[in-house]
Amino acid sequence: MAFSHPFMASELGSSFVLDRALRMGTVPLVWAAKDPAATLAAYAMLYVREEVMAEGLVRDIRNVRLLSCIEEQNACLWMMFYVFLAMGFCGT
Repeated sequence: MAFSHPFMASELGSSFVLDRALRMGTVPLVWAAKDPAATLAAYAMLYVREEVMAEGLVRDIRNVRLLSCIEEQNACLWMMFYVFLAMGFCGT
């Protein structure tokens, strides 16, 4: 599904209706639909499903300890850099 930003009121011109925008939003797919309520419901379900799947992928990382070690090593390198910088060994 392609990503598109919601319409702004100025883009919709005279077709902008505040009540409709507050109830249904201004996502182009929903705004242009013949049945905006059904389209919004389907859009929301798809969004939630994709978010849950993406979170599942993140939680499925098997070796969290490895990532933790990598993070720690990266932090150590930055700390060393700042110590050397403070001592005047590197920098401009």
